[in-house]
Amino acid sequence: MTHATSDVTGADRTTLVIAHPLFTMHNTDQILVLDNGRIVERGTHEVLLW
Repeated sequence: MTHATSDVTGADRTTLVIAHPLFTMHNTDQILVLDNGRIVERGTHEVLLW
């Protein structure tokens, strides 16, 4: 579902996708990691996996 959502919306839009496993978000430009409603990490899939 996350891949279909991002493919359909295209590059001219911001799409919020909520996903638990980080590997499902490998095609995104930015990932925000939330903890208790606060952003604790931000970056690309590659950066966050390091």
